[in-house]
Amino acid sequence: DDYHIRIRGIIEEGHVFGHKMRLEREISTVRGLNSLRIKDIITNMGYETSPYTILYHMNFGYPLLSESAEVLIDPESTVSATPFAEEGIDNFRHFSKPQAGIQEQVYYHRMKPDSDGLAAVVLQNRKIGISARIRFNADSLPYLTEWKMMGTGDYVLGLEPCNVPARNRVTLREAGMLPLLEPGESVINRIEFEVSVV
Repeated sequence: DDYHIRIRGIIEEGHVFGHKMRLEREISTVRGLNSLRIKDIITNMGYETSPYTILYHMNFGYPLLSESAEVLIDPESTVSATPFAEEGIDNFRHFSKPQAGIQEQVYYHRMKPDSDGLAAVVLQNRKIGISARIRFNADSLPYLTEWKMMGTGDYVLGLEPCNVPARNRVTLREAGMLPLLEPGESVINRIEFEVSVV
């Protein structure tokens, strides 16, 4: 008896003598719920092994993001992307007021799956009584990139499920971390986004 809303689409990327990839996406929700679900099927449609990197870019700003907010996360490990980020690694769960002249801080979290194989991160602000939760399947999206920018006029937090740390493919290949899809191989990514009152 529920009213379901589903939107589906297909995006293909390819070129002559190059990689040929297909993304089949479904975005769905149920009327009355404060949640959205994304299901992606990514397939190597070509005849050669193809690199495959993906990141789901989700930005949060004021008023959910403020000095009263915190990130609820329990990663297996966390690595900073820059020396400036390393200076604030003990404080990646908390936020300041906007500051002039500050740099971004980026953290790569290796996520812990729960008993259902899902990883989760929550941005919570008890002062305004709202939280946003992102859940995703950790088998195909084992990382979360946290992009923290506390700058005046650029005050934003990115919480980004991904299959590898957000580095370029050359760096990933040199580190032996570049994911590959064989011809005909598919990967399924599932993400749920939910807003609730706390």
